[in-house]
Amino acid sequence: MTGADPRIVRSRRRILDATTALVLERGITGTTIEAISERSGVAKTTIYRHWSGHHDVVLAALDAMLTEPPPLDSGSLRGDLEALLGGFAAALSTSPAAALTAALIDAAERDPDFAELHHRETRRRQEPVRLAFERAAARGELRHGVEVNDAVELVSGALFHRRFFSAGTLDEDFASRITELVLRAVTDPENAAP
Repeated sequence: MTGADPRIVRSRRRILDATTALVLERGITGTTIEAISERSGVAKTTIYRHWSGHHDVVLAALDAMLTEPPPLDSGSLRGDLEALLGGFAAALSTSPAAALTAALIDAAERDPDFAELHHRETRRRQEPVRLAFERAAARGELRHGVEVNDAVELVSGALFHRRFFSAGTLDEDFASRITELVLRAVTDPENAAP
């Protein structure tokens, strides 16, 4: 929105912030245009000027909130996993991302547009992990026969299971234990970087 009218930028931001807050409180189906208008202080007519309806506003708010993880390359699979899993654990336990992810998973079961956003967000979140495993494979750190996609699922599955199913503590200590288990499962001890 470079060069956009600052008033438009402010009203869009208020609308998206209000939508995000409502999704966190009420879920996607409970987030209506009327509620967004009331919460944001922006008229419904203004909301409809930017988006065609509830569905599009919620998609825009979720897309804006679910940001891309920063790239990293520590030089070892251990370093990459420690940083990535620690960051993911913090995001899933202390940020609105976990509740938004749960709302998105729920909506994706019934709506193809939310399903597409969910799949896109999953790929985006997994990409740094995939790159870490691909770099490790190129350095010879992985055991022969380890499939990168399986390793990525192993990491993601542990964190998401902990957050959404087992209700255990999701913290740096858990992330460290998972890192150690994954490293034992996928690395070649003779070639693993420290």
